[in-house]
Amino acid sequence: MLRSPPDYFADAMNPNSIALLLLVAAYSSTALHANENAAPATDTSSSETATSPPSSEPPVTAQKYGPTKRGETLAQVAQQVLTDTTINNEQMIWALYTANPKAFEKGKLNRLRAGVYLTVPTPEQARSVDATIAHREIESRTAHPTPKTPAVKQTKKGEFDTQIEEVKREQEETAKEQVFLKRRLKEMEDKIQTLLRENADRDAKLRAQPAPRK
Repeated sequence: MLRSPPDYFADAMNPNSIALLLLVAAYSSTALHANENAAPATDTSSSETATSPPSSEPPVTAQKYGPTKRGETLAQVAQQVLTDTTINNEQMIWALYTANPKAFEKGKLNRLRAGVYLTVPTPEQARSVDATIAHREIESRTAHPTPKTPAVKQTKKGEFDTQIEEVKREQEETAKEQVFLKRRLKEMEDKIQTLLRENADRDAKLRAQPAPRK
C-alpha cells in the first residue's frame, strides 16, 4: 500500500534516518579521498622503478695484448697500443714494462718473451709516468756495453819474414818499372831530337834553293 506524501516526508525527517544518511555520506567522502591519494602514489612508484639506474655497474676489464710474437720488441708493442697523442712512446714502454715484470727474460727490457699476454696500462696510468724517468730507465736498460778492443795477435816469426819478402818483391817490381819508364822516356827524347834535326835540314835545303823566276 503506497504511503501518502505527508507520511513519506515524515519518515524521512525521522532523527534515525537523518543520522544514517550522514553516516553514509561521511563514509563515501572518506573512501573517495583515499582512492584519490592512492592512485598518484602507485604511478610515482612505477615511474621511479622504470627510471632508476642499476644499483651497480659491471667491472672494467683490463685490456690485453698478445700473444707476443718471436722477435717482437716492446717498442713495437707500445706503438700498436698507444692511441693517445698526449703520451709519448717511452712513457708507454715503461708503463708496459712495469705492468708486466714476468714477461721479460731475466727482467731485461729488450728480452720480451714470445707467446705471452701483456696487460695494457690505461692512458691515465701511462700519462702518470714521468717522461724524463722513463727515458733514463729505458736508456740504462737497453744501452749496449762498449765492446772491448780485441788484442792484436802476435805475428809469428815465419809470417813476419814472409811479409818482409813480399815488401821486398814489391819494391823490386817498382824499381823495374821505373827503369823501364826511364828507358822509354829516353827513347822518346831521342826520337824528338831526330825529328827536330830532320826538320832543320829540310828547312836549310829549302832556303838554299834559288827563287823561281817571274
